[in-house]
This record gives sequence, structure tokens and C-alpha cells, in this order.
Amino acid sequence: MNAPLLWFILPIVVAGGLFLIQNDKSVSILAGFFSLILFSVAAFLPPDTPFTILTVAFKFEPTLQFFGRVFSLTHSDKIPLMYVYGFGSFWFFCTLAYNNSRKAVIISLAILGIMIGAIAVEPFLYSAILLEIAALIAIPFLVREGQTFGRGLVRFLINQTLGLPFILLAGFLLSGVEAGPDDLAIVLQAMLMLGLGFAFLLSVFPFYTWAPMLSEEIEPYKLAFILLTFPLISLLIGLDFIDKYAWLRSSEILFNLLQVVGLILILSASIWAAFQNHLGRIFAFSLVSSTGYALIALSSSDHILGLESFFLLILPNLVTFGLWSYSITLLDEKTNGLWKEDIRGAAYKYPYISAGIAFSGLTVAGIPLLAMFPIKVAIWGTLAVEQTTSSTLYGLAFIGFFIASARSFSAMLATNTFTGWKSNETQNQKTIILLLVVLLILLGLFPSLFKPSLDLIIEMFPNLAQLN
Repeated sequence: MNAPLLWFILPIVVAGGLFLIQNDKSVSILAGFFSLILFSVAAFLPPDTPFTILTVAFKFEPTLQFFGRVFSLTHSDKIPLMYVYGFGSFWFFCTLAYNNSRKAVIISLAILGIMIGAIAVEPFLYSAILLEIAALIAIPFLVREGQTFGRGLVRFLINQTLGLPFILLAGFLLSGVEAGPDDLAIVLQAMLMLGLGFAFLLSVFPFYTWAPMLSEEIEPYKLAFILLTFPLISLLIGLDFIDKYAWLRSSEILFNLLQVVGLILILSASIWAAFQNHLGRIFAFSLVSSTGYALIALSSSDHILGLESFFLLILPNLVTFGLWSYSITLLDEKTNGLWKEDIRGAAYKYPYISAGIAFSGLTVAGIPLLAMFPIKVAIWGTLAVEQTTSSTLYGLAFIGFFIASARSFSAMLATNTFTGWKSNETQNQKTIILLLVVLLILLGLFPSLFKPSLDLIIEMFPNLAQLN
């Protein structure tokens, strides 16, 4: 068996086959179990690792030739494979609670396969092409039934498309300067192209304006899928780029720039979130901020610590925004709107959904005992040692997100006629929300239990890790 064939090609083929099934629930269940199988295989039988079944030795071969390009998945890709398909399985099972989710599930499964292809492709600059293909495939996924293109969707597509030529041009300029650049002018041009390309792909300030716009046009769970997958894969590709070039990974200017961009992103997002009257827009700004925290984590002068912090952020992000998107999508369906006036008194009718939204918002705000508190405080401590001013600005972002969360919950509690508490959620919805809330608390109390293997992280980016 070939590893890229299993984790890259097969999901796209299966997604095509799911078009033959018309029942929404069946499609969600099949896609969920398929992703769970791929997650389990990555966890216990990773690529390029020998294993034995009934005395017969097997190994997933790491490389595949496809359309003239080489796709390679090795043991070091175990972590991204687990994250991508673990999140996919969780997301697909959650779509059982939504209406008309069949098309969204099918397209998103194909997108996950393409994302893995973007990680696996060599030369890695072709990953930008695969990300553009994924963005194009996402267009029908991001249009509500019976509606046309909105401004947010158009801006999303423009951002993803503009990132492609910049990264391809940077790769072309750097093709001859892998070890030590001789022409400083070419290097500076390439770094500018590379920075602009990833700025568009990561939707950093000021290129994230499409996210709050899109939050008013589509279902929140679709926005969560896009903003959790596209930036994560783009960051992994960017780290691979930095790891490849010695002069790039040894540049202090690069990591200082990552810190500045990350701080501007989380500060601007928190300020905007604090003054929003639409739950979807608050959710969008909070999602955008997750990229900022990742950039700040990676900017650490201790590169191993930075990589470890980056990977420690991923699981809390997936759980927090998974719970938030699940709760807010259900509330949107029940109230037919997410504006402040639409959700007045919602907490008395849908207490579990409201609690899910409140816990998610407080987690993003870094409240103690919740999932993001340990890692965000650890990053804050690192900043305090290295840059006092940066640590102060970092702390101010917590205030903005706390205000946004408090205003959201106060809107759901506001009512002119109190008629008592009554839960109108289904038993399945209550169970999922309670389980995710418990998981948020467990991640906050015992963060080391879910800590990724440091050896695997170093194996993924060996050159970057050696700089310490």
C-alpha cells in the first residue's frame, strides 16, 4: 500500500463516491467513519513504518508519482495526518445535527484529501496550487442553498488566489539559493514575495476582512472548517519552507516579523470582536485570532519551544471552535439569525447551546481551567522574558475577547418577559455539548496528557529544531 494513495487520493475518490448517496445522515456517518479509520491508521500504522499482520510484514511506501510530481508522506507526517483526519471525523459526525449537510460533507472530505496532498507534494512550492484548487472546490460548499455569491465569499477567493502567484514566484527566485544566497537583491525580492503570499493565505491583518463578512453569509460550521484547515496547512507549508533554507531559518528579522504580525492580528481581532452585535462576526474574529497566536508561538527565539507551543495550540483550537461552531449553528437554525435582537432570551430556551457558546468564548479569552489557558499563559510568559512591550500588548487581547464573550452571553440572557428555564435541545445535542465542555476543562487541567511527541515535532522540522 502507498501512503499518499491512502491519505491523499483515496479521500478524494471516496468523496466522489458519496455523491451517489442521497441521504444526508448516511453521508455524514460514512465520511465520519472513513476519516476515523484514516486517523487510526496514521496513529498506529504511520507511513514508512514496518508492521506485521498475521506474520506478514507490511509498510506504507512513502512516495507516489502523480501527474509528474512526487508526493511523499513519511513517519514525520504522522502528527498532521492525525490532526487533519481526527478533526474531519469530529466535524463529519457533528454535521448529523445540521440540515442539508450532504454537499458540505462531500466537498469537505475532498478538501481534506487535497490538503494532505499540499503537505506531501515535492517540490513543495506546488502546494500553493493545491491550496488554490481546494479554495475553488470550496466555492459551492460556501454558498447557502438558494443564495448567490456574497462579498465575503468573493474576497475569500481573491485572497487565496492572490497568494498563489507570490509563492510560485518566490519559489522560482529561490530555486538556486538553497544553501547560501549570493545575490542579496534576489533574496530580498523572494522574501517579499513569500511574505505577501503567506499573508494572503493566512489572512493576516488587514487581509481577514472577508471572514466577518462571510460569517453573515454562510452557516458558522462551514466558516469554522475553512478557518481551521486552510491556515493550519498554510502554516505547516510555511514551516517546511523555513526549515528548507538555512539563511531563512537563521534570520532574526523573520521571527521578529512573525511576532509583530501575530500581535497586530490578535489585537485588531479582539478590538473588533469586543464591539460586534452579531455572534457570527465575533466567532469569525476569534477564529482569525487563532492564526495570530500560532505566529506568536512560532516567533520564540527557542525554536523547539516555539514548535511545541504551536502544536499544543492545535487541539484546543479544534475543540474550542468545534464546540463554538456546533452551538452557534444550532442557535442560528433555531432563532433564524445571530444578531443581538435575534438571540434575546435564547439562554432560557436553549441553555445547553448558550452554555456551549459561553464556554467557547471564555476559552478563547484565556479564562483559567479552560483549554487555552495553559498554553496561552506559557506563550505570554515567554514573551515577558523576551519582549516586555509585546507581552503587554498580548495581554490586552485577552480583555477584548472577554468583553466580546460577556456581551454575547448577556444578550442571550436579556429578556423582557421571563417565563422560566426550559431546554429545547435534543438529547444528542445536549450530550455532544456536555462532552465537549468536559473536554475543554480536561485540556485546561491536564494539558500535558494531550501533548504531541517532541521527537515527532523535531523529526518534522529537523533543521529548524537544531538552531537552539
